[in-house]
Amino acid sequence: MFVICAPDLSTMLTAMETSNEFQGVWIAMSWPPISHLFFADDNLIFFKAKVQDSSKIRDFLKKYEITSGQLINFEKSALSFSPNASTVPIEAIKMIFTTPVVQELLVRRISSLAQLPIRRTPGAAGYDISIAYAQDIPAKGRSLLSTGICIQIPQNTYARIAPRSSTALQGIIIMGGVIDSDYRGEVKIMAFNTTNNDIFLNKQEYIAQLIIEYIATPTVREVEVLNSTPRGVSGFGSTTTRHGCSHIKADPKCTGCHYCCSDEEYAAEYPEYVAARPQPEELLVSQNFKGKEVMKIKPFPNENY
Repeated sequence: MFVICAPDLSTMLTAMETSNEFQGVWIAMSWPPISHLFFADDNLIFFKAKVQDSSKIRDFLKKYEITSGQLINFEKSALSFSPNASTVPIEAIKMIFTTPVVQELLVRRISSLAQLPIRRTPGAAGYDISIAYAQDIPAKGRSLLSTGICIQIPQNTYARIAPRSSTALQGIIIMGGVIDSDYRGEVKIMAFNTTNNDIFLNKQEYIAQLIIEYIATPTVREVEVLNSTPRGVSGFGSTTTRHGCSHIKADPKCTGCHYCCSDEEYAAEYPEYVAARPQPEELLVSQNFKGKEVMKIKPFPNENY
């Protein structure tokens, strides 16, 4: 990696630290002193900084831009906070620097067989997680599987345990689980075997995935009246438009109901019926069936009804 030294920035930072304007400045993971501050792909990380100090640091960086003529790309910069940092200072510092915060999924292994969650592709929504030990799932039964890991997820998120498609092909249903951000115990997976045979899972086999999702936790407030909507109280499939015949009238858009399809003696009679996908060239001559006209449909190629 080609690194360019920025002596002016080092000198200015050293002067500010000497005057106690802010405290605790380290660069990169090897923690070189301020005199070795690099300007390029290295990260500038401020530790033990207070919210008040953040404004001073921001002003300092603006001053450096003016004196050096070099602009700092804050859009490509990132803030990293201690896992123990509270939400209030984090949000305040984010507003000061207008830079994104590095989000981390912290994992602690409590078993030597435990494996870290892994994203298989850049576009993967979840992290594949494995079980630590070999275990059986009884036929038509369920088992609680151990992963051997504990996790700490970012604030304002929760972790959801979801199935993998390969697991579903085995006849295993992964029961959805919610992991709160303040939970520090072992992550376990509840699995149900839908087959008539026992299913054996090998140790370190990936059977589920962990999806991190953002949440909102608004304040609960009781009210007497809710805002009205066109939908109102309709539910349980009410948004699915259904067409059907009645005992007095046939609906041309009906896809089949008791009145137009039943062969019972008391079924109503109508002069015409329309099929689910009516296309004139595919309709055959109707035939009389128990006093009712029933319109048949010519099947599509390679399609069975």
